[in-house]
Amino acid sequence: MLGLALFALPVFAAAFPPSVTVEAEETVATCLPPNNGAGPTWDFGAPMIVRHGDRVFVSAMETSPTLGPLCNTRPRIFVRDRTTGWHLFWQAPDFLEREPCPIVAVGDSLFVSTNQLRTVNQTRSGPCDPGVVRLSLSGPPAPHAEVPVFVPGATFSQHSYRGVCADPATGSFLVCHIDDSTGAEDYVLSRRLPSGEWVPRGRLHFPIRACYPQVCLEDTTAEVLAIGDIVEPVAEWRAYKFAQTKREWDYVFRRLFFAEAMDLRGQGFGTPLEIDNLDATAGWMLNLDLWVDHDLRSHVLYVKSTCQSPQLRDKFFPGLKITRSLEYAVVHHGAVIERHTLAIGGEGLKSEEPLGTARFHVLPDGRLLVLYETTDWNVSPARRVWRLMQVSPEITSSVEVPLKQGMSQFFTANERGGSKPSSTIDIFGIGDDGQTLRYAQLHVSP
Repeated sequence: MLGLALFALPVFAAAFPPSVTVEAEETVATCLPPNNGAGPTWDFGAPMIVRHGDRVFVSAMETSPTLGPLCNTRPRIFVRDRTTGWHLFWQAPDFLEREPCPIVAVGDSLFVSTNQLRTVNQTRSGPCDPGVVRLSLSGPPAPHAEVPVFVPGATFSQHSYRGVCADPATGSFLVCHIDDSTGAEDYVLSRRLPSGEWVPRGRLHFPIRACYPQVCLEDTTAEVLAIGDIVEPVAEWRAYKFAQTKREWDYVFRRLFFAEAMDLRGQGFGTPLEIDNLDATAGWMLNLDLWVDHDLRSHVLYVKSTCQSPQLRDKFFPGLKITRSLEYAVVHHGAVIERHTLAIGGEGLKSEEPLGTARFHVLPDGRLLVLYETTDWNVSPARRVWRLMQVSPEITSSVEVPLKQGMSQFFTANERGGSKPSSTIDIFGIGDDGQTLRYAQLHVSP
């Protein structure tokens, strides 16, 4: 079974890069818990940090201090420059969002993806209107509202699970939202052309509900990476977990999907490829990042655990060791052509166990890096370690990054958000307290 396979660690080349320096570790803002099922890094598939020249922009959720869930937050855009540090660039006037709002930069504009509640009611939930706010990067923000155009019949709620991406080479911007009218198994897409016109670009159907998408767009080719997100499908496992936790909410992430459309204007997306499956052992997976190179090879990054919990393992899979691994795969022409386990830890392994987040970063010469956090069990007491390794054109051993602060979830400024390849790595994420939004900057010396 694919879900049971533990691939051997690759034979690493010499460490690259030889030098990583920390240029900054800063607090951007804070965010009160919205208690609505989301949070400031909840849409971890979509870009939340963008570098535009010497300035860095982040989208930082703000929770209303007086309004209750569900739609009780609004987006704030903060900017950092070399002379003034961090300051507020723009914020929405009303608290009408449930989820954080991704951003992309195209040309001299920053686009903020929104999904505002249409009619305020007692539960602050219901039909929502996908939108985009365009902010000028060549002067004052001068916010301008735009409305993406989707295929007829699509409906939207406060649970958008939206993905967004930029294609700086063509000056385009793509958004995709879950279509509630289909049982949340379909995404509908809309593309902003360089002229400013929005055009529908069909729909994408998954075998099950798939969420938190990473989306890439290059000219007419689009790729989507998403994780299955459904209620526990095995009745016996669901009943056992409820007996242990008394919690009704029981969604599982066990199937990882990749979809590709070679021409969004024509046939659209084909049948999604299932990259990995952990159904056999009630495992857990999370999609982390997606990058497409100039040969249209799609580089996929994800983390997985062999079983969801020790309790479930002890009851149904005695003897199975629970491990967590950081996985890297390459997809080309509709098939997985490479698989590598970059780091693995857990039961029976005295090593570095990857934590929940990792991200790609592309250098100006095209080399692809992975930034990630681990727990180092080789020392006592165990410690958290940031690491950086190259994975393309060849995989190298990792180097330690001397960051002082950990982040339970983080984003990097990447090409999907409109940032250019760079020797500077910009990081935005949430601190371990769950409320402090932090920024870090690294410099990589080749």
